Amino acid sequence: MVSVLFIGNSHTYYHEMPQMLVRLAEAGNPHSTIAVEQSTASGVSLEWHWRNQPTRDLIARGDWDAVVLQERSGGPLEDEEAMHEYARRFHEEISEWGAETVFYMTWARTYQPGTQPEIATAYTEIADELHATLAPVGAAWKRALERDSDLRLHAPDGRHADPPGSYLAACVFYALFCDADPTGLPGKISVEGKTVVDLPNDRASFLQTVAHETVKEYGS
Repeated sequence: MVSVLFIGNSHTYYHEMPQMLVRLAEAGNPHSTIAVEQSTASGVSLEWHWRNQPTRDLIARGDWDAVVLQERSGGPLEDEEAMHEYARRFHEEISEWGAETVFYMTWARTYQPGTQPEIATAYTEIADELHATLAPVGAAWKRALERDSDLRLHAPDGRHADPPGSYLAACVFYALFCDADPTGLPGKISVEGKTVVDLPNDRASFLQTVAHETVKEYGS
């Protein structure tokens, strides 16, 4: 079993994305499951989490294989220096407790599509500096949207994820943590009896393929 702690905000918790990952892992290999917990709050940054004792206490439990760090969506664009400062602090603490640091690259807003390279660079540079793992979710979004101009991954606010966007994120984490191709996994997922995403087979397969390709590209 892989035990993962997610630290972030609504880009993490929308549509129960970490729990989507759990369901995908169960479908892919029932004998190799993923367990998740999360410390999330709306709109918060890594700095906020660093100063939030419950987040630090979760890390200090020391029973994680990986801790995923997600900066607020504007962080890489507005204050990359602070993002990197608190990423370093978290990485040191995560490493002391024996876990792997994973950076969750987020996506550009619909009305600022040209900012994705800057977001990607901010996450890639800190991951490279710290020899940490990168979950290239934003890069997968960019690839999917370039291939299908009719695809809708954003919620109506242009910032958050619609269910397919959260599903694509979960597929990226599946490919990363399970080291496996998500192609063929279910496109309908329920969490605690509620359907959180329900995709046609062809749409699910498309997003799975994009996730797998993007993880392979960044891992090569």
